[in-house]
Amino acid sequence: MPSHYTFIFFICNLSLILCSSSIDENIASQNILNLTKEFKIAIQSKFVNFFETNFIQLSKNLTQNFAGNCLDKLRTASHSSIESSNFEWILQLYDSSGGVPNGIHSGTITSLGDFDQCLQIGDNYPKWRTQYCLVTFRVRRVQKYTLLKFNIEQRGVLTEWERNQIDQMLIGDNRAPIVIGLCLPASCQSAELDLIGHSISNLTQHFDTRVEYCQNATPDGWLWQLIRDLFPVIIVLSSLASIIALGTLVDFIATTQFGKDRARQFEHIIVKLIRCFSVIHNVNMLFEVGERNQTSLMTQNGEQCSKTNNGKTLINLDILDGIRVFAIVWVIVTHCTTFSQVPTLMKVSSLAHYPKDLIQIKENNWLISVYIQSTYYAVSIFFMISGILVMYKQKSNINCDVMQHFIRHLIIRFIRLSPTLLATMGIIYYLRYMGTGPMFQQELIKPFVEPCKTNFWYHFFMVQNFLPVDQRCGSHTWYVAADFQLNLIAFIVLHLIRCRSKWFIGLLTIFAIITISAFLPLLVVIFGIGKPPNYNAFIDPQYRFPDIDLRLFYYGTYMHSGTFFIGILLGYILSQKWDFNFLINKKFIRFTIYQISAFTMLIIPFVQQFFLYRNNNLDQSSPLFNIILSQIMSYLFNLALATFIFICALNPKLYISQILSAKFLRPLSRLVFSAYLTHQMLIWFTLHQYRSPLPVKPYSIISFTTMIFAMTGILSPILYIMIECPFIRISKLLFTSPKVVEFKLEEQFPMISNSILNVERQTRSNIQNMVKQDHNQQSISIEHIATIESDRTISERPWLESNDVNGNVITH
Repeated sequence: MPSHYTFIFFICNLSLILCSSSIDENIASQNILNLTKEFKIAIQSKFVNFFETNFIQLSKNLTQNFAGNCLDKLRTASHSSIESSNFEWILQLYDSSGGVPNGIHSGTITSLGDFDQCLQIGDNYPKWRTQYCLVTFRVRRVQKYTLLKFNIEQRGVLTEWERNQIDQMLIGDNRAPIVIGLCLPASCQSAELDLIGHSISNLTQHFDTRVEYCQNATPDGWLWQLIRDLFPVIIVLSSLASIIALGTLVDFIATTQFGKDRARQFEHIIVKLIRCFSVIHNVNMLFEVGERNQTSLMTQNGEQCSKTNNGKTLINLDILDGIRVFAIVWVIVTHCTTFSQVPTLMKVSSLAHYPKDLIQIKENNWLISVYIQSTYYAVSIFFMISGILVMYKQKSNINCDVMQHFIRHLIIRFIRLSPTLLATMGIIYYLRYMGTGPMFQQELIKPFVEPCKTNFWYHFFMVQNFLPVDQRCGSHTWYVAADFQLNLIAFIVLHLIRCRSKWFIGLLTIFAIITISAFLPLLVVIFGIGKPPNYNAFIDPQYRFPDIDLRLFYYGTYMHSGTFFIGILLGYILSQKWDFNFLINKKFIRFTIYQISAFTMLIIPFVQQFFLYRNNNLDQSSPLFNIILSQIMSYLFNLALATFIFICALNPKLYISQILSAKFLRPLSRLVFSAYLTHQMLIWFTLHQYRSPLPVKPYSIISFTTMIFAMTGILSPILYIMIECPFIRISKLLFTSPKVVEFKLEEQFPMISNSILNVERQTRSNIQNMVKQDHNQQSISIEHIATIESDRTISERPWLESNDVNGNVITH
């Protein structure tokens, strides 16, 4: 009887025996004993026959130099009887190894066995230490990403099903080999493992077979290696924890009566810098949802709208909170659904029925797949918001020096992006010590963690978007580099408009950059430098991953400069606070523009899918047509997005504006940058810890996505409170004014306070007289009256706040 049938027979009979109450206990015990012996015989016959057929060849291959402990234990494993004292660990050794992958005809090419059971054998049997290895089978062929061409005679011999199976095997081999888990004695060395790999299979004439990616329960020198590698992170974490603890303590003391009595001592710049790391303040800043400085007035139609104190339309940028949250959800869902290029970089396939089930899901759920393939537009939202706010928050300063302005602009942006990025890189690099599993082997995770060390300076200077995907510390960090580079380019426009008042030249520069960005990709295709990438290659291994084309047409900074500078232009329009009552009062015009812009953003992904991805494949025969259509769709989406933001910012009573500016979205909006950086590393970290291939089914993908969202929701607030928020406060402290004075002046200096109060009363009286004399100066008088504090406290004036694309609160 075959071994697997014997095992099923054993389990069924064992269940009947245990569940029957009418059988005598002695008879039941004897039956269980007999069935156990039958099970052992079946297991032995299954594996011993295998070893007997291969052991002779194995013995010939292993020379006397290798015929040591490894060979002895293999001989013991293949010839031990069921009565042997070694049979228990041998049984677990066999049982921990994998076999031919179940579902190999449908794309499942990985059979991992039982990783944990294999490495636990040494705990129970110290003399029989084991190691877990992977046997890889790679098809022998000259070139990948090519299918075999059968002649007429071969086609007559092979059936269509056989030809399809061969093609499918070759397609899967493009990305990852067939893998079988193998539990072996720990004494087997690398040279012996190679010989074992050539001896355990009769398929070596068709495959390159190797035994590799081995893991031991306690590898030699692991403790010293761990201490040496973790020493820098221990120093950094200890220093950071000390600063956070000190800042929290100082901030707590400053808020008590003891601190108020000694307020001047807490105004020193060093003390303020330390207080920036206060957990108390940073948590409050994260969850702060208080009212911002806005005044509600009525239009001629009786509808409520927001206006500034000078009678002109107030720009409501709270809507950007909801838009940013929507964009990050779009990005994370897309990355979880397509596994964020992890199948491309992983040397072992962690997915079952890949790519068959994933392609089938895309075809059966075309509505969802359209937006998944259009994640380019989700990233465009980030660039648009970043451009809006970099112009909107820039203050006018006609007398500023160009070099001082540039250095200040550079440092502020670097402090804003770099600390969180470097902290994330540190976490990614040291995740190698936090996971276990058959696929969590150092060589297998090397493409994800090693670039954080080897290419550190590329990331430090924000140029990692020029690197190939497998050389970046996180394939998604290209956005941080592109955003930083665009902010540097934007300095030209900012300086012309804000510091030189040359608004006309500045606007011409904006239009010139937008025009160049629109036509430059066409020139790249015309001159044969590259062609638009096939985004199906992200999920389908029959296509070569288009790394060079992605760097040209997706990661390239110039590809997103048009979106960014459209945001710059919109930010300039909004910052002028012109009178837009003609749009507010004309309900039909407002509603029409809003509907057209929203509909355009929704329909563009469908249009692009229909024209560019006919039959789910990108037509590579006409790259110029593809790039022209892509650019048209991209700029239509950008213009529609800018119009949508403009209308919603002017009309806070729109339902969509109220939803996007909901207060509960404000804390989530502050976490967007940290969530963007952390979610991708959680995807590969989780996939590498699976003990079996992940089924690519709707339920499993939803469960996987939910898990990534949950872990991102835990890690991103920690990163924000400990790293991101402190450096936001440091940037404000060093580069903004006036300084905050958190105590009442009259309590410390009563004589000075009385003099100031007299001046305040006289100023108030003079301003009120000016109001009565000239109503045209009403807006100026209101602003002066608002600056006088009724509680006789000198403190910082509450500023109009909003969040930029990376979540920091800005003041105007």
